[in-house]
Amino acid sequence: APCSVLPEEVGMYRDLDMVVLCNENTASAAEVFASSLRDHMQVPVIGAVTYGKGIMQRTFSLASLTYGAYKGYIKMTVYAYVTESGVTYHEVGIVPDREVALSEEAKQYSVYLLPEELDDQLKAALATFEN
Repeated sequence: APCSVLPEEVGMYRDLDMVVLCNENTASAAEVFASSLRDHMQVPVIGAVTYGKGIMQRTFSLASLTYGAYKGYIKMTVYAYVTESGVTYHEVGIVPDREVALSEEAKQYSVYLLPEELDDQLKAALATFEN
């Protein structure tokens, strides 16, 4: 598909302050995104240690590999994500620059319905820019 970003829009948010919020459910591509922003643009990561899904796997049919001699599938790791700074975070997660846990009350809400007054991670992110 063609890119939907107009040439004059490229870089239009470059000078804005930015922070990445993450938690234990942040995984895979979102971890790549968070680590890339931290490595390339020194964007602070705030929240909880991420899930740690740093590999990509693929399933192969045994029948196709053995000309039908065997049935079933085999799952193989075909790719491992490595951050720009050379860190592999699989089964470890990305440790935030500032760890901020949500209260037990806040954890009762969906992330989409969490009231701002209970969102300690959002408060910490906003406080980053108050200086």
